[in-house]
Amino acid sequence: MREKTLLKIALIAAIIGVIILFIFSQQEEKKIVIKSIEETAGQKIVKVQGKITKITDKEKVAFMEILWEKPETVEVVLFKDQNISLRQGDYVEIEGTVEEYKGKKEIIGSKVVLK
Repeated sequence: MREKTLLKIALIAAIIGVIILFIFSQQEEKKIVIKSIEETAGQKIVKVQGKITKITDKEKVAFMEILWEKPETVEVVLFKDQNISLRQGDYVEIEGTVEEYKGKKEIIGSKVVLK
């Protein structure tokens, strides 16, 4: 009798645990599409779309300047694990975090999608 009760409790706990893990896995961190680098106060992850106007490709890092829809540019730093094939003039979507470096805001890219 006790073994059946323990088995039922263990089975119910396992099912509830799987359901909770599924719910947490479906929640995505909030991503914000920004129109200006100045409106990023307190944002964790931002998304920027634009045209690459300047790119400097080093061994482990790439520095890009992205022109947005309005005449504003933003500096993007991308630390890379592999070679990237981005060129000046490419239209990209960049996801990353906003950091301040030497008094200037820039985006540290974590994901780049060529559009």
